[in-house]
Amino acid sequence: QFCHPALHEARKFIKKFSYSVHAFGPLFPADDVKPMRRAARDLQNLLGIVQDADTSCRIVSRMTRGKSAAVKQAAMLVLGFEAHRMQAALEDYSKCAKNFRRTEPFWS
Repeated sequence: QFCHPALHEARKFIKKFSYSVHAFGPLFPADDVKPMRRAARDLQNLLGIVQDADTSCRIVSRMTRGKSAAVKQAAMLVLGFEAHRMQAALEDYSKCAKNFRRTEPFWS
């Protein structure tokens, strides 16, 4: 399960939106499309980091059940790294989402 359902829905939306920009962008002047393409890409990348970190944490947690203390200690390093990665991405989320919302639609 994704760390927060709303973030998962946002990621699915922005991924579909990015595909649409990629498909229809060539019908418009490149300089008009570029800001939206960049804003969508940045938001999609950030949400991808959050999902990847969340998935890594779930997999590592599952793999270490019933394992030795040494394995669990090594897993804690991975979990700490992924938690830090996720936290950094979530801290950038509001700025990235605001930038996406403020980007002028190239099709208007």
